[in-house]
This record gives sequence, C-alpha cells and structure tokens, in this order.
Amino acid sequence: FASILFSFGCAYSFQGRGNPWKDQGIEKVYIKTLTNNSLRPGVEMMFTSALIKEFSRGKRFRVVNSAEDADAFVEGSIINISSAINQETTVPQIAPDDPQAIHFSNYVIATEYISTATISVQLIRKATKGLLWGQSFTQSKLFPGNNRLGMQGNTSMLINDSQHQMAL
Repeated sequence: FASILFSFGCAYSFQGRGNPWKDQGIEKVYIKTLTNNSLRPGVEMMFTSALIKEFSRGKRFRVVNSAEDADAFVEGSIINISSAINQETTVPQIAPDDPQAIHFSNYVIATEYISTATISVQLIRKATKGLLWGQSFTQSKLFPGNNRLGMQGNTSMLINDSQHQMAL
C-alpha cells in the first residue's frame, strides 16, 4: 500500500530535507494507528506501517515510539477500500474451439481488477492539538485476475485476494 499512499503526494510532502515546522519546535512525530473505517479488516496495520516506514526514511522528522516523546503526531483514517472487475472475458473467448463453451457464454471471468483506497491523514501539534497539515487521498491500482495453471478462467479466490493485498 505504500505505493498507493505515497504516490498520492504524501512522500513528496515528507521526504524532503527541510522541515517546514522546525522553527515551531516540531521535530519528533509519533504515528498513531490509523482508524479503519473500511470493510476490509486489518488494513489499518498495513497503512500505518507504510506511514512509519516513509516517515522514518525521510529527513524532515524523527519518528518516536511514544506520544509522550513527540512534538506532533500523525493520525488518520482509512475511509474506504474497494475492488471491482476492470477487464473481463467469457468462456467462449477463452475456448473458441470447444463446442461446449457456448453453454457457458453467460459466465463472466475477471482478467483484471481495480483496487481503490481513500485515506485521510493529518499532522497535529501535540501541545495545542492544532492542525499543521491534513489531506485526503484517493488512489487506484490495477492488479491481475490471476489464475491457476496459467489457464485463463481458472481463477482462484485465494490468489486474487493475495493480489489485492499486494495492490494495497
């Protein structure tokens, strides 16, 4: 998910060398676990880990392990995560030489999905609880409708879910 989160512009905002709030005493940040308002369980940990990793790689702030040690904190929420079929095919398209394929012409087979995530992130001054920066992001990423044995149409839900997790 880091690729989605930081392609939004968050990396640009926090990966540089200069800290725009340093003269205001903001040098250490604590990153709270994001609130998950989506229907996808557990994604808050992936998104929070991605935030910690990106802030740690940046030179603007020092990430600390407790709110007591911080000058500011990052908080936010995962507003929504969705997935939908982006491209599809049918059995007769996969097996045009099979006379039985016509009996399955109403079956839609996903060949590609699109995953969309919407999140909101804020940087809050600890002393005053004042908002220093905040932004909401929506980003989409394509992932394949994988299949077993390399045969189109022989999709596995477990493989598709794994691809969805990697897309996030």
